Amino acid sequence: MFLVGDHVGFTNHVILPAWLNGGEWVLGNLEGPWIGERAKWSCPEPPRKAGPRVWNGFVAEGPRWIFCLANNHMMDFGVEGLKETLVRCGARGIPVVGAGDETKRACAPIIVEEAGRCIGILACAEHQFGMADDGVPGIAPLGAWMFDAIRELRKRVDAVIVSVHAAVEMSPIPTPEARAWYRALIDSGADVVHGHHAHVPQGWETYKHGRIYYGLGNFLVDPARWGKSANTLWSLTVHLSFASDGSLLSEVVPVRIVEEGGGVRIDKIERSEVADAYLAALQDVLDDEACYRGAWQTVAIDLYHSLYEHNLGFYPVDGHRPSLRDWLKRLYHTMRTLWAFFRGTEKSNYPLVQYNYVQCESHRDLLAEAMGVRLGVRRSFMTGKAKDLACLLLRTMPIH
Repeated sequence: MFLVGDHVGFTNHVILPAWLNGGEWVLGNLEGPWIGERAKWSCPEPPRKAGPRVWNGFVAEGPRWIFCLANNHMMDFGVEGLKETLVRCGARGIPVVGAGDETKRACAPIIVEEAGRCIGILACAEHQFGMADDGVPGIAPLGAWMFDAIRELRKRVDAVIVSVHAAVEMSPIPTPEARAWYRALIDSGADVVHGHHAHVPQGWETYKHGRIYYGLGNFLVDPARWGKSANTLWSLTVHLSFASDGSLLSEVVPVRIVEEGGGVRIDKIERSEVADAYLAALQDVLDDEACYRGAWQTVAIDLYHSLYEHNLGFYPVDGHRPSLRDWLKRLYHTMRTLWAFFRGTEKSNYPLVQYNYVQCESHRDLLAEAMGVRLGVRRSFMTGKAKDLACLLLRTMPIH
């Protein structure tokens, strides 16, 4: 079985490595509903949410897919979008996990067979828009229910994989809360945690008997939309297999997205000093707890300033007087807010963005860390080494 990251099928011209088409299962995150051409799709009552709406026009041909549907975009086109996805996946014989017409079905596991072994798969997402509830279709939530579900599934299968959509987007470092959750899943009996949502590679670790892949990155996305962002056009794939004694083996294979003839090709990264340096920095961070805390704080503060503060209207500056640059930044975002208000878009966007910062575990984790350190109420672990590693991870550009 292979694990891959986020799949957003924008073209039917996709060339995949031969080893992904060899008949083994390929578990990926289907980022958004599979509805075909957007122009031909109508959603009578689009659900309210923050951020863009994402959909899959196509699903790459060849692999023996299994899709995790538990993600923050699966309900972007409402119940009809989810139903269409289930119909299309059913027609292609693609097993799906992590969404359903109510909570119980969304949380139900699936079991597949690989090389004579039974593999159980559960899926969930941290709290975002589109969560399932009693009588409400949606996605499975990250929560304590998973511990019993893993223990029960463990009795029926040879291995348990938990696919989790949880991360701060664009963060190369997992949040402390995500690390605690993922380790708890292993403690409950899971063998593998398959993480996604950051859209950049986040590294992996062996914890007790299990393997945790915090975030694999973008497996298939449109380079025209993602090409200007660091580390979003390459990702990690993981090959899982069983040894003769039944133990689980794994191999990590980096791949990249290359534009070709109006479509894309997914290539194995054979040799890359840039990728090697990035992955080595990730392992340095994850292997050293103090370095991890400092690197996470560095990333949290960087992303707070670039992605969060103008939506919150709060600019912590270490207790010092704001600089001219700080004031100009505030003025710029105030003018943007006023312009959106007069255009009639502010009331439908900013409050939803702010609400999402409150409901989502990773957003809360980042805000508490960044604001706490900047305001001096949390201890800083940002040593020179931690800052250097964090900056390398944030700035590494697409691999060619």
